[in-house]
Amino acid sequence: MAGASNTSYLFNVQSNNTTALETCVLCVSDFVQNLALTIEDIDKERGVLIQELITRNGDNFSKSYNNGLIETRLIPCHEDDSNFFEHHKNFKPETLRDFYRDWYHPERVAVVVVGNIINIDELEAKIKSTFSSIKPSKNRTIERDCDSIYFNDPPRFAILEKMPDPISISNEVTMKLFFRDPKSSQKYADSDGILRKRKLAIFLQILNKRLKESSKNYNSFYDIQADHTNSNRQDPSAIRLKINAKENSEMEALETAISVLSQLIKGGIFESEFEKAKSDNFSDLQDARMTNSSFWMEGIKEYFIYGISFPKDKIKKKKDGISNYNIE
Repeated sequence: MAGASNTSYLFNVQSNNTTALETCVLCVSDFVQNLALTIEDIDKERGVLIQELITRNGDNFSKSYNNGLIETRLIPCHEDDSNFFEHHKNFKPETLRDFYRDWYHPERVAVVVVGNIINIDELEAKIKSTFSSIKPSKNRTIERDCDSIYFNDPPRFAILEKMPDPISISNEVTMKLFFRDPKSSQKYADSDGILRKRKLAIFLQILNKRLKESSKNYNSFYDIQADHTNSNRQDPSAIRLKINAKENSEMEALETAISVLSQLIKGGIFESEFEKAKSDNFSDLQDARMTNSSFWMEGIKEYFIYGISFPKDKIKKKKDGISNYNIE
């Protein structure tokens, strides 16, 4: 699974299959230091990547393409994929090899094993012996501090004429408003971030309910939704409003969104809606299963990549935080 900030290699094997587990460890080791990246291997994957993109986006390809272009103009370090097809057909093999040398370093790798492990000491020793011989790379790539660039940039505004879609003719207008949230970006790395993330969830539930009610009251020609970029961790920290409106109703939709936000800022939140959102979020935590491997995989991944706090009593901390959280 490849993303903007990381690539995950997932293996699903029986816990009593020692040979399979050891093979997985060796595979990860090979990924870090031994990939040949021959011209033949690279050429085989060119078409696969293109087909994956087409399949993943399906009928929404044009919409995804346009969203990528607009966010490239608004968000620093956001890659422009407008040349995706041409690039993947024609990039030189040495370009990929350079990328591999720049980014596939042992200090950037985490090996995570989750499950009912029969002989944990033996597996740990195997992992250590396999990776201990790999020397740190001297070719350290310096990452751009995209968050700082974003938070210190002047306000940005961009207009994009959509790429025509020969299959689906649509007169829909899409708008996105980003409200920068540097405080969340800083706090996710400590224990306070656990509670802040839940506070954001409560706030967004209240905001979305109000946006939905306001849209219903006027007409059905537009839809407004709010979320936070921490849901995918690929963009800098921000609260994001997404507006989809039929042509000629975009100004009314924008005015509605601004009006709801203004009422929320000036008038605050009713205790009844706060308690409802708080109760819903507490119920979500009740359903969290610490026995599920995905709970541990995601928690460790977020800690390793983004520095998000992952204490062993994370669920309890969230529950305690919400229980003590009040409207004041």
